[in-house]
Amino acid sequence: MDVAALGQLVADAVTVASVPMAADVALIPVDPGEQVQVTAYARRTGQPTPGRMISFAVALHVDPGTTSEDVAELTTVAYQAIAAQVDAAHADSIRMAILPLDEERFERAVHKATTFFRTGAS
Repeated sequence: MDVAALGQLVADAVTVASVPMAADVALIPVDPGEQVQVTAYARRTGQPTPGRMISFAVALHVDPGTTSEDVAELTTVAYQAIAAQVDAAHADSIRMAILPLDEERFERAVHKATTFFRTGAS
């Protein structure tokens, strides 16, 4: 699997969301503790559990004039757009789960990032 192509696909996928947005995506090295947390969260929330895990931190950028200021709603809209594009490109070979991060945890994750992708950079 081409991880770089997948990262760029994630960044570009948000352009088809029902709310106009862009994304910065960071490829994060996965440590075993994080994989356990993601697997547990996926099970608790009824999401698919990952096998080989590739982790991306996604920062969404939404026009301040957007009609929705509900972060959970915007996250869901973005996730649905990303899931649809990844599924279209990779059929059933990739299972996705989402783990919301607070700002501190997000910053720690991005600090460890090895590669970055941006909407429209392909």
